[in-house]
Amino acid sequence: KGGPAFHLHYRQDEWFYVIKGDFIVRVADDTFTLKPGDSAFAPRTIPHAFAKTSDGEGQMLVLFQPAGMMESHPEQFRMHSQKPVTVKDKCLCFSSQPA
Repeated sequence: KGGPAFHLHYRQDEWFYVIKGDFIVRVADDTFTLKPGDSAFAPRTIPHAFAKTSDGEGQMLVLFQPAGMMESHPEQFRMHSQKPVTVKDKCLCFSSQPA
């Protein structure tokens, strides 16, 4: 259904927590299917991407560590948010259940 392009952050880790809907998250060579209550972690310098896979509304909480370094990220996210992430893309992800 769409998500950001495959990317990485040099100085921040990124953590994803699904509130509503289903998502795939990729980190390095691993792909995980996340449902509400599942989470995934993308360490800094590791390529990652995510995409909503379910119909209807999706909600995901995304946290960055350390905080305060992503002020320009929302605009970059908007620029890439219409590009869907496909299963063919490479990305690394850590979660409770592999896809």
